[in-house]
This record gives sequence, structure tokens and C-alpha cells, in this order.
Amino acid sequence: MIPFSIPIEGNLVVEQLGFTTTQKQPFLDKVEIDEITIQGRQTYRIEGAEGEFISRKEPRIKKRALLTIALQDADSSLTISSLSPKESLQLTYLNLPSEAEVHQLRYEPNLSLYFNVLQLGSPMKEESRLLKLNLGVPTKFTLRGNYQIEEIQSVEQGEFQFTAQQLGEFQPQLPSKTALILKLHRTEQDIFFGNQSVKEVQLLREERLFGENDYHFNLSSIRSGVLRMAGQNLTVEKNQFIKLGSQEQVSTENIQDVSNLRYIRVVHSQSSNLQIADQKVQVSEPNYGLEVGISGRTSRLEIGINPALPIKIIQGNYISTIPGDIASFLLLAFTSLFSGLFAWLLSNLPKKPQSEGNNP
Repeated sequence: MIPFSIPIEGNLVVEQLGFTTTQKQPFLDKVEIDEITIQGRQTYRIEGAEGEFISRKEPRIKKRALLTIALQDADSSLTISSLSPKESLQLTYLNLPSEAEVHQLRYEPNLSLYFNVLQLGSPMKEESRLLKLNLGVPTKFTLRGNYQIEEIQSVEQGEFQFTAQQLGEFQPQLPSKTALILKLHRTEQDIFFGNQSVKEVQLLREERLFGENDYHFNLSSIRSGVLRMAGQNLTVEKNQFIKLGSQEQVSTENIQDVSNLRYIRVVHSQSSNLQIADQKVQVSEPNYGLEVGISGRTSRLEIGINPALPIKIIQGNYISTIPGDIASFLLLAFTSLFSGLFAWLLSNLPKKPQSEGNNP
């Protein structure tokens, strides 16, 4: 049959995830965190009150009500953390602009959420900044890498720390290319976010081999999952690849036909049951990661451990878009019509005249 684009949806547990946004949209909202690290070249203005900033290494900052900190390169970072393990900072919101590239979004078992965000665009106006924090508790600031504190004309390398009391709202300008690491507060183990309009979804992790030649290749980041298309449920197993689209347009790096991430949920390590013969054995295996709900439209689905040799294939067609009961009725009606027409044709075919024999 002629390929036809039909809906596809699924639920996957992945080690890491990547995607590109198609519109400006909220990403995280009101999340309690113990710590946030922002990496990348950028300048930050931290306003307080005279005497509020304290540093053992640099006593002069105590006389300042404003600190302007310039991170000098892409590897430098600013970490903001709560001084007390019982008190948390609040990430009021984190928004993503259109065409933002999110790479290596992943969750680690120490309650850290990590991702690279690229192409955030040119510097924005104050009211359109993407990140807002509430620093309503005693807070520690840690600088790493190459940085400059303009008010005291200090250019440093390595690590520098200072503390502040309740600074209130803080809206830093994010670098256009940044890495963010969020250490979640213990009450935020069930963090949930999603409903992202996306394109170019990536379900891969990169492996590198070091030697005389630096060689890298992609492996699937999928741990498990289920996809539904054309009325069928297909199981996706660990390390299998998913390819969507016609054979001519398919890509092993980006999944173009996924247009929405309905949700992204943190998954924690847990025990699982392993069936051996007639006995069930409980085993504990790392099962942390991200659970992702995907949806979109595609004309072809391929699943396999080797992206070039799929073992499961579904081809979309127009018939698969019709509800099952209606399709069954139409098939039955068509079969009855065809059978009746065939019987009518057989009964109305002209009969071949019998030849008369010649009498001697």
C-alpha cells in the first residue's frame, strides 16, 4: 500500500534525551533545589546590601552591595547553593526559547538533573530572561575556572567562594551556550515536566574510544518502552534503536516525526522481578533515568538493535487511520460485495456453444 502518515505515541525510559524546541515554552516551574550550576561565558550582577557578602579569601567584598562577576570562558561556572541542607532554593521557572537545542538531558542517582542548552540566542531584555531563582535563604556562591570580580578589580583562577543572606529574586542572563546542573531537594524526587513542542528528538548516547585515533560512535539510550502505531503495541527493549519516517528520509541521529514530548518524569532505581523457570528472583539493577511520553505522526516505524537491520517494522497506510470497528465493517462489506459480484459474473458469462458432430 501507499505510505500514509498516521499517529504514533509511546512511553520510553531513557538514559538521556535531546531535542530542539519549536516555540518558546516553560520547561521547569517551581522546583525546590539544593544547588544550581551555570557553566559558560557570561557576566552576572548580584545585588545585596552592604555587609551582606562575606568571604574568607577576600574581605573587601563585605563593603560592597553589588558584585559584578564575569566568567571568562566556556568552562568557567557559577554554583549557587543553600547553606543549610534543611532549606532549599526555589527555581521559580526555567523557560526555553524557540529553536533552543537541548542535549544530554539526563538524571543521575544523586538527585542531579544535567543538560546542555545550546543556541539560546542573543542577549535578551530583563523582562524576557529565561531563568528565575528565589534566594530567600542563606546562600553560598562558588566560582570556578577563570573569572573576574569587577568591583575589587580581581582576576582569579581556580575556586572562590562567598556567602550572602536572603537576596530574594535573582534573574541571571544565561550564556547562549550553557550547561546546567540542578541538584534537586529531597522533596523533589518526583519532578515532572513536559508538554514540549519539539523536533529532532535524540535518543542516543555517545561512546568514545581513545587511542591513536579518537573514535566515537552512538549507542541507543533507550532502556525500555512501548510504542503504539496502527493499532499495534510494540515493545522496545534496552539498547534498541527507533527510526521513524520513510526509508529515504530516515535518520539514525534525529527522530524528525516526534513533535511533542507529552511529559518527562524522573525515574529512580528500584528492584525488579526476574523469572527463572518456575521461580521468581528479585534482583536490584540500576533503573534510574527519564521516563518520556512521545507523540507525533509518521509513515514508517522501525525497531532493532542495529539501525540498518530492523527486526520490527510497521508501515502506515490509509486503512490504519480508520477505527477498528469501522474498518472491520468495511472489510466485511467489501468482501460480501466482491463475493456477490464474482458469483454474478460467473453466472452471466456467455456459455461456449457445443460443436455438432458430422453424421457419416
